[in-house]
Amino acid sequence: MNKKEVLKQFQDFLKENNLDFNEELFNNFETSIDNKSLTEKWYQSLEDKKPDYSVYDDEFFLYASLDCYKKYSSKYIKTLFKHPVSNKLINDCLTIVDMGNGLGYSTKLIKECLNPAEDNVVYGNNIEHSLQYKYNEYIGNSMIKLSNQQIDCFIFFDFMEHIENPIEYIDNLICIHQPKLLIFANSFNTHCIGHFNEYKHNNQIIDQKKISRIFNKAIRDKGFEKVECSFWNNRPMIFKLICR
Repeated sequence: MNKKEVLKQFQDFLKENNLDFNEELFNNFETSIDNKSLTEKWYQSLEDKKPDYSVYDDEFFLYASLDCYKKYSSKYIKTLFKHPVSNKLINDCLTIVDMGNGLGYSTKLIKECLNPAEDNVVYGNNIEHSLQYKYNEYIGNSMIKLSNQQIDCFIFFDFMEHIENPIEYIDNLICIHQPKLLIFANSFNTHCIGHFNEYKHNNQIIDQKKISRIFNKAIRDKGFEKVECSFWNNRPMIFKLICR
């Protein structure tokens, strides 16, 4: 879809849900008053040792998700499918889950980039009953609720930094779903709504500057190896299963 089509679809969704279109957020997301206000609210809650997850309930995150897709995840996906190694690895996966997939445009783009001759199935995953989840359904994405299914490939674009205990989270996911491919675009060491200054692991507190190295080692310890594709700034980063 081109930008005009996305904008119309976005505005139509807002109208159907009795929400006003916020032109400032759409055109100047990063410098908007709403972004500054919710960022301050989130980091104050971290100082108070009570993470305020209500920030995710705000319709602001519809705009945040769209902004993230335009600036980051769309580029990650195109990068992955342009490279012959990562392209083949993804196409070899029958089941693919796009985790925390925002409005779902990343999920749709992944579907479009896959080889139509393959029988891949691509699912989105998001917070049920949220506006983002509702938007995914609005644009026709298949959503999945994870239980104990075997999943070949998980994609995490700007997702893990929103989890306070990311290593335990990924350990549990690998144990239950037995994936053979994991794709990340992590940004642990950045300042943003929903990101943590410190992360938890094995009853330890780990500074956000150090968690990335520890997280990547934990993936390797689970039998995965990093696939060298020489992507700029290691984004995205691909880990392929080599042993269980």
